[in-house]
Amino acid sequence: MDTVTNNLLKSVLIAWALLIPTLAEGGIAVSPLKQEISLKPGQTGKFRVVITNNVRPGRRAFARTVELSLTDVKVAEDGLLSFPQAGTTDYSACDWIRMNDAKVVIEPGEAKVIEGTIDAPVTAAGEYYATMMVTIIPESQDPQGVAIQYRIASGLFVTVTGRTFPRKASIEKCQVIFPPLDEESQIVPRIATVIRNTGLARFDASGKVRLIDANSRVVFTAPLRSKRACVFGGDSRLFETLLDRAIPAGTYTLNIEMDYESQWTKARHQQTFEITSQQASLLSMLHDRSSKLSGGTISVTPMRLSCDVMGGSFRTMSVNVKNTAEDPAPFVVTMSDDEEEGSSMDWWTIQPDTFELAPGMQKSVVLLLKTPVDALPGRHGFDLTVMATRADGTVAQTVIPVEAAVKGRR
Repeated sequence: MDTVTNNLLKSVLIAWALLIPTLAEGGIAVSPLKQEISLKPGQTGKFRVVITNNVRPGRRAFARTVELSLTDVKVAEDGLLSFPQAGTTDYSACDWIRMNDAKVVIEPGEAKVIEGTIDAPVTAAGEYYATMMVTIIPESQDPQGVAIQYRIASGLFVTVTGRTFPRKASIEKCQVIFPPLDEESQIVPRIATVIRNTGLARFDASGKVRLIDANSRVVFTAPLRSKRACVFGGDSRLFETLLDRAIPAGTYTLNIEMDYESQWTKARHQQTFEITSQQASLLSMLHDRSSKLSGGTISVTPMRLSCDVMGGSFRTMSVNVKNTAEDPAPFVVTMSDDEEEGSSMDWWTIQPDTFELAPGMQKSVVLLLKTPVDALPGRHGFDLTVMATRADGTVAQTVIPVEAAVKGRR
C-alpha cells in the first residue's frame, strides 16, 4: 500500500446514544449524546452541546481541535448505525439546523458550549432526526502514514407537533436457527424475529418468546433483545434470544409477543416448528457443557472469541451471559493472562464488568478493542472470566479464551 493510500486510511470510532463511552482519545467528551426537541410548525428552537477537553491522569495535556458537521442517521435491521450525508433521508432535520461554530480549539480542562438553532417548516409534522458530528482532528500520524480519526455523534430528535401519529408495528418473520450439527459446535441455537415499524412514530420495542409443547406446557421462555431497541418509522429491527435449554425432540408452538409502546395492543406471532432428534441432542450437549463449566449458575456464549485486526484499528465483540440459577446473582467479569510485560489486556475495555441478573435473565457484555498502532503482528490473547455468587455464598465461574490476531501491514 503506497503512502497516498495510507494517508487516506482512517479508523473511525463512533459514540452515539450511549453506545460506547463518550471519552475519546485526548480526553474529548461530548454531552448530551441525545436530546429531544419539540417544536410547532414554523417555530424556531435552540439546542446546546458541551464539548470538554478532559485531562486524563498520566497523559500530557494539550489543546485539541474539533470540527463540527451535520449528518443524517440510519439504523440497519441488526441495530448498527450509519451516518449518511446530510439531507439524504426522508426524515432528515439537517436542512433546518444552523450552528454557531464549524471548528473550535479546546484547551486542556476547558469546556465549550456549541449552540444551534432549528427552524421547523410550517408544512412539517412528525418526527425528524439529525446528528451533530464532532470530529477530533488528529495531532499526528504514525510513521506509515495512517491517521486515526475519532468522531463522536450527538443525536438531535426533533418532533414537530400538531398531528398525532399512532404507533404501528408488525412482526415480519421469525426463525429458530440451529448451527451445523457437529459434536464440536460452540454456537448456541437462537430464536430470531424481526419487527417492522409500519407507522410514522418511533418506539422502543421489547419482547418475549415462549415455546409450548404438544401438551400445552411452556418448556422455554426468554426475553428478546436487540442491539438497539429504538425503531424509527418505516424501519425494521432484529430481536434475538439464545435457545440454551435442553429440549426433547418434537413439535412445538412458538409464541412471540412484542411491546412497541402502544396503549392498545401488542404485535404477536405464532408458528409451529419441529426439533429433530439431532437438534435435541445438540441442545442437550450444549446445556450440559455450560452447566459443567459454571456449576449450573452461568451460561456464557459463545465459548471463545477471536478476531483479525490491524494495528491502530478498533473492534467490538460481545458475549451473552445468562443466570441459569433459581436465585438472583451478582456477576463480575474480569481479564487475566500470564504475561508479566506487554500484556494485551490494556487494549480491551469491558462494559459492563459488574451487574446483577434475576433467574433466567441474560445480558450482553461488550468487549471494546483498541489496537495500538505499533502492535506487533501475531496472536495476542487473554482469559475472560465470568463469575457469579450463588445464594449460598459460593462462586461459580466460566472462563472464555479471547484472542486478537494482529496482521502485519503490507
